Amino acid sequence: VLVRKPVGIEAAGSMNILFTDKTGTLTEGRMRVGQIILGDGTIFSSVRALSKSQVYDSYLLSAIGNSSALMGVSEGKRRAVGGNSTERAILDSVLENERSLPSLSVIEKLPFDSERKFSSALVAKRGERRLFIKGAPEKLMPFARFYLDEQGERRRLSSSRLEEYCRSLSREGKRLLLIAEANSYDADTAMQGRLCELCVICLITLEDKIRKAAPTSVRRLRGAGIHVVMITGDNKDTAEYIAKQCGIIGDGVDTVLTGAELSAMSDARLKELLPRLGAVARALPADKSRLVRLSQELELVTGMTGDGINDAPALKRADVGFSM
Repeated sequence: VLVRKPVGIEAAGSMNILFTDKTGTLTEGRMRVGQIILGDGTIFSSVRALSKSQVYDSYLLSAIGNSSALMGVSEGKRRAVGGNSTERAILDSVLENERSLPSLSVIEKLPFDSERKFSSALVAKRGERRLFIKGAPEKLMPFARFYLDEQGERRRLSSSRLEEYCRSLSREGKRLLLIAEANSYDADTAMQGRLCELCVICLITLEDKIRKAAPTSVRRLRGAGIHVVMITGDNKDTAEYIAKQCGIIGDGVDTVLTGAELSAMSDARLKELLPRLGAVARALPADKSRLVRLSQELELVTGMTGDGINDAPALKRADVGFSM
């Protein structure tokens, strides 16, 4: 730990509550693409297995075009660089499978946003334009009307089956992303942050192991009288699973809220609930700053960990901020 202000050590020793991010702090931060599920429930164990189907070409183009990560070389091997851990994991999944990547041009791109919860990219390959969208399943599913079957044929989607897969996998702690395609003539709508009718390419799981030391660290913190609250962009079921695995939930701490539920609560109600709060899912940057502010109003010495640009306001506001 590098200490910028010596008083930070004193504050850390007096801490009453610690708000911690999940990815890279409680987990290893080494994201990998796991299972791939098509709209009819067909499951592929890996991207390599998917490559034997007709859906793979669409996945490949989306992974390259609709990404903030780029291809680089590390230790003599091709690796995804830049972007966040999710973007790198998806691009790495095709770099591991392809000797050479197809040539395409990105005409227009809308990067992922924590409020919008999806990204989009209009790409062209040999003159053909295709519009790819990827994001949170609960955000995209209401717009999904079709899916690609194993032969790459477009079929009418039964959304209830895919929604059940989402719930089941989330309860197992899996992080999920939906990859879809829209009609290219809807590009203006998509690039303005609004969704349109979608065809599901696949649902993917992203695996990130919990750090071996995380449960022990949480146990020590709680043993020292420090209340630990996990804040994550994952959905509610995934957040609850990870919080339980790390030992954050239990012994009177039993509440998991979404960012939307948090926003709907008054400050007074949230202060009442704070001692029972274990995790906040689908959190926005403003949620972090608000939680820090309310904790300080309760005269709690407040700590915050963060590793992203959007964590900066909460890190600065906290009594002690751990910049990861």
